[in-house]
Amino acid sequence: MDPVSHGALAYLLYVGYAFISGQRLPLGWTLVPLAIGSQLPDLIDKPLAYWGVLVYGRSLAHSVFTMTVICASVWWLTRPPRADRADRADRADRDNRTDQAAHAHTRVRRIVTAIRHPLPGALTIGYLAHLIGDSWALIARGDWLSARFLLYPVYRIPASPSDDIAPWIRLLELYREPAASMQLELVAGAAIVFFALRIRAYRRGRWPHQQAG
Repeated sequence: MDPVSHGALAYLLYVGYAFISGQRLPLGWTLVPLAIGSQLPDLIDKPLAYWGVLVYGRSLAHSVFTMTVICASVWWLTRPPRADRADRADRADRDNRTDQAAHAHTRVRRIVTAIRHPLPGALTIGYLAHLIGDSWALIARGDWLSARFLLYPVYRIPASPSDDIAPWIRLLELYREPAASMQLELVAGAAIVFFALRIRAYRRGRWPHQQAG
């Protein structure tokens, strides 16, 4: 699956997750970890395979074991900090020493908080969407052998001649004919949902702002 289709699938899965779990719809900073997660396996495996570190461009980061380690680590690292009232009061006092410094610090803190809150869920769903996108067609037709990269390194994977081509060159070649490379139904579906949700929110008089912290 190409990068745009990976992103579209990740967006649709996150929208479903948001409706089921009661989370806010993906908007603004939520889209950053979602987009990163949807491309992360290729960002790791493709260059490493080209440089000869890995034997195949779908191996290490395309493994469910690696996904579990990375996503669990992100969940653990983004746990809400335990701060008592005194600590919060001290921080508030430092933040308000000067108006300019307080404004800058508050802005940075809001951005960090906005990213930290959706980061683990969005990154995990994006990552999972990538693995689903690369394997669902193989599994659907019963080609379990080709989908064994999901269990790397339990199953060894042979080298691929296509990994001798630089990943950025392959990407340029891929999008010479975007209509042929992208899964247009998936991309169109994601675009329709994206705009439909925003039109719905606009008619209700509010945009679907994400929750902070």
